[in-house]
Amino acid sequence: MAAAYLQAKTREAGLNEYEFCSAGLRVSRADSVSQGAREILAGMGLRPLQIGSQLLSYKLVRNADLVVCLTKEVLQSVASEYKFAAGKTILLQSMTGQTRDIFEPKGASVELNRQCFEMMKPDLDTMLRRFG
Repeated sequence: MAAAYLQAKTREAGLNEYEFCSAGLRVSRADSVSQGAREILAGMGLRPLQIGSQLLSYKLVRNADLVVCLTKEVLQSVASEYKFAAGKTILLQSMTGQTRDIFEPKGASVELNRQCFEMMKPDLDTMLRRFG
């Protein structure tokens, strides 16, 4: 949801130099974007950026300008696995000075996906203001 939202908002602002993708540490290529996430995005007039989930890889991390994590556990895992990315890996909530984790809504109801997005939105909007 975050990647699709950021991609759409940067395009609306004419900031076409930014590209976003979503990847996880515990996903399979067979996993699809959840129905709950699809419904939340559709409610904003958006679509997922990809059909299925993708596993975080060396190539994705190497090519990224910024790696954004939702939980401290994921942040630590990325930092441990991809030591070269330490300077470009952040906790999303750090955008607004928070340190709380945002839960992973994978397979959750539409309502839990909505709650997750609402938790992310202030940080995503702060990130967008910094891009602009």
